[in-house]
Amino acid sequence: VVELWFAKMTDSTNGDTRETMEGPSSVNSKCVIVVGMAGSGKTSVVQRLLVDAAAKGQRCFLINLDPAVGQLPFGVNVDIRNTVNYSKVMEEYKLGPNGAIMTSLNLFVTKFDQVLSIIDKRKSQADLFIVDTPGQIEVFAWSASGQIVTQTMASSLPTVILYAMDGEKCSSPIHFMSNMLYASGVMTRLRLPFIAAFNKSDKGADKPMEWIKDYTKFKESIDEGQEFSYSLARSLAIALDDVYSAMRCIKMSAVTGDGMDQFWPALDSAVQEFHEETIPAMMHEKKELEMARLNRDTGLGESKTLEQPAMAGDPSTDIMAGPMMRDDGIDDNSSDSEDEHVDVEDSEARQRWEMEQMYRSLGQR
Repeated sequence: VVELWFAKMTDSTNGDTRETMEGPSSVNSKCVIVVGMAGSGKTSVVQRLLVDAAAKGQRCFLINLDPAVGQLPFGVNVDIRNTVNYSKVMEEYKLGPNGAIMTSLNLFVTKFDQVLSIIDKRKSQADLFIVDTPGQIEVFAWSASGQIVTQTMASSLPTVILYAMDGEKCSSPIHFMSNMLYASGVMTRLRLPFIAAFNKSDKGADKPMEWIKDYTKFKESIDEGQEFSYSLARSLAIALDDVYSAMRCIKMSAVTGDGMDQFWPALDSAVQEFHEETIPAMMHEKKELEMARLNRDTGLGESKTLEQPAMAGDPSTDIMAGPMMRDDGIDDNSSDSEDEHVDVEDSEARQRWEMEQMYRSLGQR
């Protein structure tokens, strides 16, 4: 992912590392990836973004990554359901709902280089790219495929994470701390500019905003409880005060549109952070990767042999087998690359192998 991003950022003719990426340099397109727990009103937030952007004269391009959704209240430009049959994934591999969603996302990621090609062609025609993710947030935020999607989108466009929370439930101190702890984990995992949105402000979301700005008010609200959960919440609040006090937090209502005047300035600030902090960080990571490979090639560093798992019928390896891939989906015109091998018992090595297969697929564009 880092190599793909750096290739877009580097002028191949003279090695100049100034920004030459087509999106930010020639147009003002940006990408918002909307994540959130089930029941947080995430789909309604996406719909509100589309309505508000249209009112501002902005053209939107929508990508749906939820294979299990029945109906959406808006049209989409790229839909995972047109490429992967969620029901057949469950039937073929005898998976539960969450396992089928993750496998469907893994299957779709194998075609994501073609999605990037579509995005590259539409940059000049769309101002805002919106990615709607599965309601099972852990399936997207903590999977290799979710990381591939976020980082490859960042290779093409300034990309921001919009984390939707149920503001009404967050009015409870325990729910508030649980959501903020999860938000901190997602922000750390995805490593992109982050906006936390307390949705359903029409039902009350004033307390969470006060607690974020002033720890003493949160402490007053939680001091009454004597249970272990309250003691843990107090300790976490102290540890995470610096983290979530620096978050871009807004309160909004996807139903009434209240708070959208806070979202657009927060988005502009996040895009500025992308250019000023995220880009240098990825360039630094690129240099470290090059140094590690140089050490490995010259024998100065340890290299690890990767062995391919022999798991017949496993959807994570035999991803192109079975009836779950729709014939009317995105065509795959790339040739198969030589397989590398991963040790089944080494999950970290296996994840690296999966991502390297994706790098190779992207490199064949």
